[in-house]
Formats: sequence, structure tokens, C-alpha cells
Amino acid sequence: ILVGTTDESGIDAAVMLFSKAVLDRRLDEVRKLYASYAEATDRINADPESYRDFLVEKAAFPAEVRDAYRFVRYRKPALPDSSQIKAALAWMDARKLLSRPLSAADLLDGRAIAAW
Repeated sequence: ILVGTTDESGIDAAVMLFSKAVLDRRLDEVRKLYASYAEATDRINADPESYRDFLVEKAAFPAEVRDAYRFVRYRKPALPDSSQIKAALAWMDARKLLSRPLSAADLLDGRAIAAW
């Protein structure tokens, strides 16, 4: 069931999170991860059709999906807009999922993606 899309909600569906402790201790490794992700976005976006076999062979998609899968245009890693964070926090707050109030500034740290 598709509840909504990133375009409809204005909130990205995929998020990578790292604690401050991880960023403090392993910043170079996290930067390498993001750099690899950025390179992958360039490669896939340049020729998505060449990655159809990868879906089945490496990503374990069912063979029946290989030709039906619709590639999206992948975006390079970026911090979410503060309005996205505010919307997500409001959703969490309405469901009593936060143990204390948080702001976008409490959650965003751009050190790992500063390279581009």
C-alpha cells in the first residue's frame, strides 16, 4: 500500500542518521560513506537501465520486478530543510513519541556532508 510519496508529503522517506558520538569519533568514515553514496547517485542517474541486473543479482529483488521497477532520480546527500524536520517533529509530538521537545538545530550536523 502506498500511503504517500516524498513529493506529496514534503518529507524525505529515506534518512541516514548518526549520533553525535559517532560523528565525533568516526567522521572520516561517515564522510567516505556519503562520498560513495554521492558517486552512486551520479552513476545510477547517468544510466539507470544498466543497473537492472544489479537489482536481482545483488539487491535480491524478485526477477519479476527487474523490468517493472521504475528508477527514481537519486539525490546527493544533503541535510533536510528545517521545515521537513519541523513537520516530522510535529508528527512525532502529536503521537507522543518524543520524551522532550526537540528543534531542527538539535538534530542537524552538516560536518559529514560538507565536502560538496
